[in-house]
Amino acid sequence: MGSPGQALTTDGNNPAQLSWATISGGGGSFPLITSINGAFTVGGTGDTTNPVAIGASELERIYLVNTSNAAITVTLPDASTVNAGFKLQIKRMGSHNITLAPSTGTIDSLNQVLSTQYASLTLVSDGSTTDWHII
Repeated sequence: MGSPGQALTTDGNNPAQLSWATISGGGGSFPLITSINGAFTVGGTGDTTNPVAIGASELERIYLVNTSNAAITVTLPDASTVNAGFKLQIKRMGSHNITLAPSTGTIDSLNQVLSTQYASLTLVSDGSTTDWHII
């Protein structure tokens, strides 16, 4: 089984030998897809599934958030601390709300709450302000 950021590759022979490899180049890594079951900070120590900062080559993170038991707050990092064009996707998988709370700045000058099951929001950073932008 591979690790986050790896892809299944072939040696091109017949029959092919498959192996997991870390992919580089292309301007960034594959998106990290994480399932979460409680309140957390994106890329922070409260992100218990992946308690690491957002990497310098990272361009996207996807969170599937289980809100079956309670409403959850997702704290976003300062948008100016991630790559310009970094994309963050949050999807509500349960029956309770998700409140998106930037640690600094705003999300298009509005508070954002995912109030419908399976609702999602895609945000992007321009890398120069503390604000997140909805796309």
